[in-house]
Amino acid sequence: MIPEDRKRKKLVEVLESQFQPPIIIFVNQKKGADMLAKGLVKLGFHPTVLHGGKGQDAREYALQALKDGTSDILVATDVAGREAVLPGAAAFEIAAYVMLTSEMESLKGRSKLGAQAFAKALLVIPKTLAVNGGYDAQETLVKLIEEKTAAGPDLAVGLDLETGGAGEPQGIWDNVTVKKNSISSATVLACNLLLVDEVMRAGMTNLKQTQPE
Repeated sequence: MIPEDRKRKKLVEVLESQFQPPIIIFVNQKKGADMLAKGLVKLGFHPTVLHGGKGQDAREYALQALKDGTSDILVATDVAGREAVLPGAAAFEIAAYVMLTSEMESLKGRSKLGAQAFAKALLVIPKTLAVNGGYDAQETLVKLIEEKTAAGPDLAVGLDLETGGAGEPQGIWDNVTVKKNSISSATVLACNLLLVDEVMRAGMTNLKQTQPE
């Protein structure tokens, strides 16, 4: 095992000689992240901290500080890679819709119908944002989808509520874990509803067959 003091000394050597900000340093524990950040401040760096003990507002601030250059180093536990955030303003839903529609060409039968229904359901989020912002939902969706298709997979495209047009979200984030859970829950609920429909349909068929003529 390498002693902690040697690890810190080597880290400082690496930071000062080889790398330019923005820099992300991963540590194992929350306490270690806080202690390392304090040490880096004493050495003249401007770190910010991201770990599970921080609230969502603090996490968003930490990521934004690294992005806009206010901080040069982000000291984080695996929360940064495990749940973190992704661009908001319906950017995920638009990207998922465009991806699903492009994949539909290789699908057939019920699988294709399922993908179409899922893609259409994803558009509820940008539709709601557009309506709440006072914009025409259909016109807004067309703009967002066209812009995302043209931008490709590497650029996030979301709804700019100030203009009603498409743009890269700045300082607007969605929680990855919440997004995963909402999609998973919606899928389970949809499957359960379809199962109920099948049970009711089977029950009605049996009822008709047993009725006397």
